[in-house]
Amino acid sequence: MTDDDVSFMLTNKAGGFCTFSNHPKSRFEGVFFRKGDDVYKVIEQLRIDKPVTKIVNHLWCVSREREGLAENFFMPENSSSIIYELSEKSEFDIILDCKEIFDNREWGRNYDISKEMGCLVIRFSKKNEEKEQPGKEFEIYMAVYSSEIEYKPAAHWEKAHYETDQDRDSPPFERYVFNACRLRCKEAVFAFANEKRKAMAEAKHVWANRKKLRRKREKEVRQLIHKRKIRDSESAVAYQCSLNALNNLVVDSKGISAGIPWFYQFWARDELVSLKALIDIGEFAFAKKILFHYLDKLGPEGKLPEKDINTKIKSADAVLWLFKRFEDFIDALNNKRLAKKYLGRGDMKKLREKLQKTISQWMKYHTENGLIVNESQETWMDTDFNGDNRAGARIEMQALFLSCLRLLRKIDKEDPFEKQLMKNVRNAFFNKRYLSDGADDRTIRPNVFIAAYACPELLTKSEWAKCFMFILPKLWLSWGGLSTIDKSSQLFTSYYTGENPASYHRGDSWFWLNNLAAIVLYRLDKNKFRKYIDQILNASIREMLYLGVTGYSSELSSAQELKSQGCFAQAWSSAMFIELIHEMY
Repeated sequence: MTDDDVSFMLTNKAGGFCTFSNHPKSRFEGVFFRKGDDVYKVIEQLRIDKPVTKIVNHLWCVSREREGLAENFFMPENSSSIIYELSEKSEFDIILDCKEIFDNREWGRNYDISKEMGCLVIRFSKKNEEKEQPGKEFEIYMAVYSSEIEYKPAAHWEKAHYETDQDRDSPPFERYVFNACRLRCKEAVFAFANEKRKAMAEAKHVWANRKKLRRKREKEVRQLIHKRKIRDSESAVAYQCSLNALNNLVVDSKGISAGIPWFYQFWARDELVSLKALIDIGEFAFAKKILFHYLDKLGPEGKLPEKDINTKIKSADAVLWLFKRFEDFIDALNNKRLAKKYLGRGDMKKLREKLQKTISQWMKYHTENGLIVNESQETWMDTDFNGDNRAGARIEMQALFLSCLRLLRKIDKEDPFEKQLMKNVRNAFFNKRYLSDGADDRTIRPNVFIAAYACPELLTKSEWAKCFMFILPKLWLSWGGLSTIDKSSQLFTSYYTGENPASYHRGDSWFWLNNLAAIVLYRLDKNKFRKYIDQILNASIREMLYLGVTGYSSELSSAQELKSQGCFAQAWSSAMFIELIHEMY
């Protein structure tokens, strides 16, 4: 691929990652490593003054071609390092921008370059300056190791301009980065740490074991992507890419990062929505680990923290997704006769007690007029713009809560509120043509597809078909996606507005939800809705393979035209694509 908008990404499955375009378009591109809860950027780019003519994503590594010169990038698993290889000995500039990922302070940045014990060592220190707001002071070390290193110090600052950040209205759009030196070699390891000796030791270890590390990662990826055969070649490639993308967002075998670069934490909602893909490919032990992790995090009013670190914000729908995924998990185990292997009596007792308690808490604290209610910005549509914050009774919340009651019926006993809630929801939301987004809000939004996904028994098949035939023209985008609000709404915004939330849930088309909608339509009537299903599938494939970060699904697209926008690599976009492929094939 030669499109100037195409970039690539690799991860080390320990919270570190790299993403490179032909030239840096965002301050969130480069090489990053994780230390505890902190993520640090180190390398801005490895610059060669020849244009990129081709990118080949091998999934476990990435190759690029530049007018007679080939590059290869590889990140070893669980190592804060990257291996950079050239087809012949060549010169390139090492451009650095050492900082915490969200820290844009300009002053007090100091670099020192030395050669020690065969390594080129670059020390960075950040000190507070009176001319800017104080923050964390820290040091980063980068060690570069190769069989032979030739370098010329440059040690000067250059101004970088970030067009993607400007398009997103995400300042700063310009920043001074440091040209450290010009390196001449054929292959090198770059390792990063907060201590010099650790960076040097890691660089030498990776160098000595680089062939073994490559073979190991390649073998793991090949085993992963051959889980299912698909006849259609583009669908097969996209499916393999999605498996690899979701796998690469797993951090320290603990959970699934919501997205790179901004959502690198474990976000409850995103992780639980993504979990069905793991269940579909038979990753039962890992799925169980995540499910019971969140079961233990339930709060006193039956809600979950929004993410794993640095937040007091609660997520309302994440709790309901938790029990929806428990239902999916149990159903899958029963279908494969594996329930006894993965769920013991103690597990089921704990699940039953937590589910009963959560239902009781929700009926006590989060029920009004016989309907489930949420606070402002507690659902997946978690932004506020011109008073549009979705507080109150929302359609997907009713359906997800009904799925909790359905699970209770399956594993314990029927709850008398289930039938009454079903009746209340139909009366409040269904007007014989479509389901509205809120009990007191007739706005048409695609959350109705989440409702159908979570609780298909809410309407009859003919009612669902009638509902979708009514709402699809109002939400449908010609390139193959769904707007997040009725296109005739005064709030509809056709172009992605970035950090300004105007378009975020009022026009922008989200790939996870598009894929979910295709699943729902396929289950309901794959022939009647074939046009929509195929166009959603094709749009997801095109974005994944030919736009944005090759091999990854981004967060969203503008309504006006198909683009790769928002977070570069979003877990639930890839996960729901895997679900869609499993549904169709």
